Amino acid sequence: MSNGLLIKAGLTGINKIMTTSNSVNPALSETIFVNVQRKATKKFDFTIIRNVDGSYLISQQAYRVYPSGHEQIKSSKLWLAEDMQVLLSADFMKNRQGRIFLESIAVH
Repeated sequence: MSNGLLIKAGLTGINKIMTTSNSVNPALSETIFVNVQRKATKKFDFTIIRNVDGSYLISQQAYRVYPSGHEQIKSSKLWLAEDMQVLLSADFMKNRQGRIFLESIAVH
């Protein structure tokens, strides 16, 4: 457990977490941020979900986009932050989509 981040998993770990954890149960969570960045051959998804217990589930996927429009996941990461303070200080908040999230909450 580093800096309060409880989970960092690859693609296979995400599937296991999503099927066994209440942290992604729609009745117990609320999506608070979604950002999709597209380029000619790439797509990046970044999602933050607030769980009923006050923790945050963060997912990040990178895709390869083919000329036909077919998308293939190249990487997928999943984190669980204990609270907003841990979320805001996490390393992934330094990437482009993390900064967009920080800017969106600074306005509110």
